[in-house]
Amino acid sequence: MKVAYLAVLLIMGAGACSAETLQDALLAAYKSNPDLQAQRARLRATDETYAQTLSEFGPTVSYQVQASYDREHLSKNARAAERLKQTNIPDYSEQNTYVGQLVVSQPLYTGGRFTSELRAADATVKAGREALRTTEANVLYGTILSYADLRRDQEFVDIRQLNLDALKHQVAEADARQRAGEVTRTDVSQAQAQLASEQALFASAQGQLRIDAASYAAVVGYQPGRLTPLPDLMGLPTSLDQAILAADRDNPDLQQARYIEQASHARIYSARAGLRPSASLQLQQGGQGPLVPYDNRDINHGLGITATIVVPLYSNGLAQSQVRQAIDQNAVDDMSVESVRRLVVKTISSLWVQREIALQAIDTQQRQVDAAKIAFEGMRKEYSAGERSTLDVLVAEETLRDAELSLAAARHDAYVAGAALLQNMGWLEIQNLAVTDEVYDPNAHLDRMVRTRSFSVLKPLKDVDALGLPPPLK
Repeated sequence: MKVAYLAVLLIMGAGACSAETLQDALLAAYKSNPDLQAQRARLRATDETYAQTLSEFGPTVSYQVQASYDREHLSKNARAAERLKQTNIPDYSEQNTYVGQLVVSQPLYTGGRFTSELRAADATVKAGREALRTTEANVLYGTILSYADLRRDQEFVDIRQLNLDALKHQVAEADARQRAGEVTRTDVSQAQAQLASEQALFASAQGQLRIDAASYAAVVGYQPGRLTPLPDLMGLPTSLDQAILAADRDNPDLQQARYIEQASHARIYSARAGLRPSASLQLQQGGQGPLVPYDNRDINHGLGITATIVVPLYSNGLAQSQVRQAIDQNAVDDMSVESVRRLVVKTISSLWVQREIALQAIDTQQRQVDAAKIAFEGMRKEYSAGERSTLDVLVAEETLRDAELSLAAARHDAYVAGAALLQNMGWLEIQNLAVTDEVYDPNAHLDRMVRTRSFSVLKPLKDVDALGLPPPLK
């Protein structure tokens, strides 16, 4: 058993000078967790949808080049008249042609479609940021849970180790007293049975500790060291109403649902643009002539400007159907917001009750531990004086052990419930849990790679395209 216990300590890297804090674990998970890294990349990909939508407001420029060579074989009769005047002419004709054209296209008005799609893209990006906040909170909560599990189960192992040592002493003492004729063989068997049971429980506790270490490494990225006590959780609400109000404002799942609804609301007006006129401008400049031998004087140059206005008259019900579909999808998303809100309120209320129960259990279990210690110490003294049986001592010892285990579990449950409460409120963020200068900024990529590509010359086009549309939702 001693060897197995040492193996667990080695797995956990229990060096005296390598104490690891919860803040260390949180920072490691925040920087290296693959799920979190993947979600950040997913958000950057979503940012590009805004860039792609924004690009539709600007001009598109292309240059088209076409070169052709034609060779046509002719019958002798087709060249008979020419051969009367000239001999040794070939039985085929050939020509080559070069066509080059520069095309510049610029939309002028899309009936609000571009504007609506840009608003939808903006809301989609914001929804992606909330999804990142959800993933960050899940990773941080998973780290706290793994850390708290390790602390609790390490305490379980310590309690069972002390109890195991005490039971070994109890068996030895009972055996000595049995040889002296002070107790019966039954007393010795009772102590031995209790020792065997505790050895099995101790082995199970060690196994659970190794499982916890593996779970910890999966979240944080490395095997745990010697863990320091859990710090106090900051920012816990003082009332259930405060927690619910905070969650309504900051819960990332709820905020994501709201932004998804905003995106689908904008797409209603994008669909309605199919019923409105549109206008565009196109400039074409190019030349045409023989490619070989090339001579610029033989190239015919031209310039053309085309303004196009499209007024939809009849689409066989397609545009109207797309509008109805967008409206119904928005209704679905609107109901999803309420559904998520109710789930958040339910979860917050449940966690609040769980934490209150755990806090009450801590107080109760602490009193039980204090009383069980006094009872056990009294039983030991009375047993030594021959006033108590071995069974009385074993029962008192088991009661004390169970009370200590329950106290450790209650402390764990209260802490984990508090962390889950902060998570569902939207307050479980790295800047609230650890001191670091490396907080990931989800806005940086969009500001640097996307918004800087929008030119002020596009603003008039945006203003024109937004005519007749309601202001964007906040």
